[in-house]
Amino acid sequence: MTFQFIDNSFGIDRSARKLIRSHASKGHKVGKKRPSHLAQLRRRPTKAALVKPLVADINHDPELHQADSSGLIYDSMPPLRLPVGDFMTFPGELSARSRCHVRNFLCQIMHSIMSDDLGGRIDTRVPVRSLWIQNTFTNEAYFHSNVAFAIAIFEPEAARSGADPEILRHFSRSLHLVNERLSGQYALENSTLIAIIGLSQFERVQDKYEEALVHVQGLNRLALLRGGIAGFRDDPALMQKLFRADLEIALYFGTATTFRAEDLPSQTVTLWLRSLYKKDRQSYYTSQKMTLGLDDSLQASFLDLMSLAAFVSGRTPCPMKLQIYPFHDMIIFLGFRLLEIRPLDQAELTTTYESLMHLALIGFLTTFLRGLAGRASNFMAITSSLRKAIHEATIEEYHFQKLVVWASLIGGHVIFNQDDECWLIPRLSEVSRALNLNWWGDVEVVLMDFPWIPSIHNKAAKRLWNMSQEVCFENKNSGKSLIGMIL
Repeated sequence: MTFQFIDNSFGIDRSARKLIRSHASKGHKVGKKRPSHLAQLRRRPTKAALVKPLVADINHDPELHQADSSGLIYDSMPPLRLPVGDFMTFPGELSARSRCHVRNFLCQIMHSIMSDDLGGRIDTRVPVRSLWIQNTFTNEAYFHSNVAFAIAIFEPEAARSGADPEILRHFSRSLHLVNERLSGQYALENSTLIAIIGLSQFERVQDKYEEALVHVQGLNRLALLRGGIAGFRDDPALMQKLFRADLEIALYFGTATTFRAEDLPSQTVTLWLRSLYKKDRQSYYTSQKMTLGLDDSLQASFLDLMSLAAFVSGRTPCPMKLQIYPFHDMIIFLGFRLLEIRPLDQAELTTTYESLMHLALIGFLTTFLRGLAGRASNFMAITSSLRKAIHEATIEEYHFQKLVVWASLIGGHVIFNQDDECWLIPRLSEVSRALNLNWWGDVEVVLMDFPWIPSIHNKAAKRLWNMSQEVCFENKNSGKSLIGMIL
């Protein structure tokens, strides 16, 4: 490059200024390579590539297409990885401890939850464009409740103490901001409801369901002021959270749900799973035999949960994954329908068999109502009801014996805790002897007649059954020693 000197004593015209800029630019960019525009365009995904269906291939099932004119295929953004780091900007101040927990919290949300257990059939990743992730960065009231929620998840002992200064600071700040919004012109806006949902989630993760109930009742009143739940049809993510909170409160207190199953969005996923399950004629026929004598609504719920279990277990062929939001819609819908058959605080169903079946189906469904990081939820009403039903069940009849085995193992995995093992294991041992179950393979044959997902339930169930066999062996030995003493 040749040097050129500029004489400022004369006026610099437009061409001279252009030449100056050209030389300066050449000097600045010496040795640098500029990527080709064509190469950039080739790497950029097309609009079609950004569109991902809810379920991409439904084998053109005519029964499914007739079920709902809206169809099962929706356009949505694919799950993306959010670069979670210290550079993220939040709407409030965070200590190093809180920032670490919030970072882990966001990673937990966006990465697969229970993905290994779900057999690769459910895409459990949450898109970065999720309403809840976006509001963590833009909604200050929701942000503060999420910080308190994150600390409560990763430091449960600090949360149980009720005196952690950071939890109290963030929760009280969120509560203050929500009250401000409720007393102003933003009371009925989505951002206010989202913040209240955050408060409800924080209370529920600490098993403070009485306090959570206050928030849920407030959400219901705001929904009524907006014209009822039908006013949320355009906000499916927000609607799903309202229904989930309503369902969890009902399972804890044993009450009826505020909303109704028919208020939920279209249930094409449930119909689609049922159509897949019908293709396995032998399994579907066996399931129908298991429902003989049951109430019609209970029969339908049993078959839908069998369809769900068969899909997640991989027993029904399907080449594509089901996305997380429609999957949760289906779980909530099935939960509402089971509670509409009989709320847990009302009289039992016509027969003891129906009552135990109903409670065990709800117990199975709570498998999918776990919190973040797979934390089991504490649903007091269903726990006490199922415990009582297993205790009081008669085991003289063969079909009752099978139901008690399944209900005991489902309850032992999902609902009961270690304190229940003192009565659950002897009960399981008693029923296993009646059915002549000598090894785990015999138990699996029984369980396949009921909703059961081996990848999720087998580990805990095997442990309980092995413990029941030890009790059975000890009883046999004690009986032999007693006979020897008599002789």
